[in-house]
Amino acid sequence: NLQTYRHTDHVEFESSTVVNEFVNFWRQSGGAQRMGYLYGRYEPYDAVPLGIKAVVMALYEPPQTNEKASLRVDPEAAAYTMAIVDRVAGYLGLQRVGWIFTDLEDDSTNQGTVLYKRHADTFFLSSLEAMTAADYQTSYPNACKDAENGYFGSKFVTVCVSGGDTNHVGLEAYQVSDQAMALYRDECLRPSRKMGRGRIVESTSEQYVPDVFYSHKNEYGVEETVAAKPSLPLDYLLVNVSVGSPQVPTPMFTAAEGNSFMREHREAVGDSQTLKALSAHLRNAPSFLTAVSDFHLLCYLATSPVFGIGDKIKELCEAVKDKNVALTNEWRSLNEWKTVEMMMDEPGKHWRIRSCTEYAVHSRY
Repeated sequence: NLQTYRHTDHVEFESSTVVNEFVNFWRQSGGAQRMGYLYGRYEPYDAVPLGIKAVVMALYEPPQTNEKASLRVDPEAAAYTMAIVDRVAGYLGLQRVGWIFTDLEDDSTNQGTVLYKRHADTFFLSSLEAMTAADYQTSYPNACKDAENGYFGSKFVTVCVSGGDTNHVGLEAYQVSDQAMALYRDECLRPSRKMGRGRIVESTSEQYVPDVFYSHKNEYGVEETVAAKPSLPLDYLLVNVSVGSPQVPTPMFTAAEGNSFMREHREAVGDSQTLKALSAHLRNAPSFLTAVSDFHLLCYLATSPVFGIGDKIKELCEAVKDKNVALTNEWRSLNEWKTVEMMMDEPGKHWRIRSCTEYAVHSRY
């Protein structure tokens, strides 16, 4: 049966800039799909009784391979990067609250519109996407003091950027149900070749899989119970979550509103986080606090081993979080930042800045 309750009732993007900059990769790449992780906080949501919303302040795009019909994230390569990014987010009072991906295809009308591909007659989440959502939700359980094992469900959300019924780019948010999480966790539910269906694993001598049933109305309008063999419609396992942005945004990261730093891992579209880009960003900002009030810049400073900033990034993040001008200016006097300034002041010198994923590979030998 359909789950009648939600662990997260609404996804609120603090500023539409967060999504627009994300979708720009699809536009600039000629149609390659993209994914990212959502960072923010869980807050009360007044629109429903006892409501909870995921407020998204930032979006980070891990190392990935992107094609027009698919994308791939290498878990091992991304793990080192994401551990640092999670730590930076924690210093800012944020946490990973969900993931987002695009499924966009130009409709060839030259009107800036896209195909409407996901609806009741096709699918809402593909089999692989639903399993990925289940995997993430299982990895980010919801702490609950009244639950026997200390956890109940998950607040982690899935956001899909695709064409809506007006052929404009739109957002849809979902969670998979607690039943889906349990079936996935116990290795009973796996991806199917059919887009909108999940495969129920058959019992073996090593693993017993109980029978799974679902109810639906047949062609005569009669309710009947059907065995999920070999698969079941994923619609039974999805929970809809509303999504939107406030009419008057008050973004945490002020640099993102007009003078944002380069997004990470976008070399494929000619965007690179470099010393030159960092210098230009700092030069164009009205103040140092405004310049560093940028999640992507903070992550760049933290993940580039050549800078050697290390744990000092915590002090800068706390100053940004509190919008403390005095602390931010005090941080500028640190030797670690002076080293970065020296590197920016010597453009003729070819500094070798390796990404943290490359550094992780080299450091093993």
